[in-house]
Amino acid sequence: MKIAAPQTVGAALRRDLSVASNSSRHKAAPTTLAASPSPVLGAPSGACQSRRSFGEGGFTLLELLAVVAIVGILASLIFPSVSAARKSANRTKTKVQFSQWAGAIESFRSEYGYYPNFDATNLVNGGASTTLSGDHLFHDLLAGKRRDGSAPSTASATAAGSQNRKRLAFYAFADGDFTPTDSAYPNLIRDAFDNLSIAVLVDRNLDGKIDADDYANWPAVAAPDGASIRPTATDIPANGVRAGVVFYCADPNATASDPQFIFSWK
Repeated sequence: MKIAAPQTVGAALRRDLSVASNSSRHKAAPTTLAASPSPVLGAPSGACQSRRSFGEGGFTLLELLAVVAIVGILASLIFPSVSAARKSANRTKTKVQFSQWAGAIESFRSEYGYYPNFDATNLVNGGASTTLSGDHLFHDLLAGKRRDGSAPSTASATAAGSQNRKRLAFYAFADGDFTPTDSAYPNLIRDAFDNLSIAVLVDRNLDGKIDADDYANWPAVAAPDGASIRPTATDIPANGVRAGVVFYCADPNATASDPQFIFSWK
């Protein structure tokens, strides 16, 4: 029986270690390859996948333009509707103002037995001063005082203090009823559309209606475009308006060629 030489055993051991080392390198190779740069893009393959996912989930320029176009169409449909609704609400508010003022004038008549005489122009702001301490016949008659709270004028028989001699308050005007102090025409009475040109008529002969026997011509009012417009026979009943007090002003859509009004009786 022969015994292997020592050098033979050592050589065998070196061969076993070499095989184990090569086997270990082959097993780690996939990990190294997974992290190696892409031969085409020069970046890890995981980064390529991330870029592709982002591109697929975002919006294209055409899609964004389509969204903008849809929003524009919806806005063009909604905004006119909102504007029309606002005008309708302000028309209603203006008619409520007219009704309240008419009620105050009827209370004046119940107290004194006659309707008050307003400015010769038959306009709410006719002859009015733009200063709070000045005269405003329509306001002073119904409030029983000037706009600054002082006593109304008694300078003539038709002055507010002479007609409303008891200085009774038939109507309480709110701050919102007047134009701002920094406006072009401050401290004047306005409607919901900021109209200052508002006509007021009363049944002068107390026959239960307002017609040509009371006023030969109905006063003109200013339209938004500055034109002067006046009601025609188509606006006023043939037998007059059956009311003790009426108001009217120009509608916000009124023009010289297309006069439109807000009437208290319609």
